[in-house]
Amino acid sequence: MYKVFIYNKPIYFIDESGIKENNITEKTYSCENEKDRSGILSIHRRANSDNPLFVTNKNMDKLKKIFFGDHKRIEAAGGIVLNQQNEILFI
Repeated sequence: MYKVFIYNKPIYFIDESGIKENNITEKTYSCENEKDRSGILSIHRRANSDNPLFVTNKNMDKLKKIFFGDHKRIEAAGGIVLNQQNEILFI
């Protein structure tokens, strides 16, 4: 399972077998293509940050490619992120 923050809210990426293994009872969204990704991001954008969003696919590598394939990966030792409330996140 991978936890990623998008729009300052967590979104969890998990393969289908991990749902049972981790006793996930919250609603999960299957993502098979770019259209699914757009719909899930729209739901996530409007969702309350207290309700986690779980996105699933049979293949975790495929899921990561659908969501992050168009992003450039940069190896880094860490960083500092400042949000709109001037809170600092050290990575």
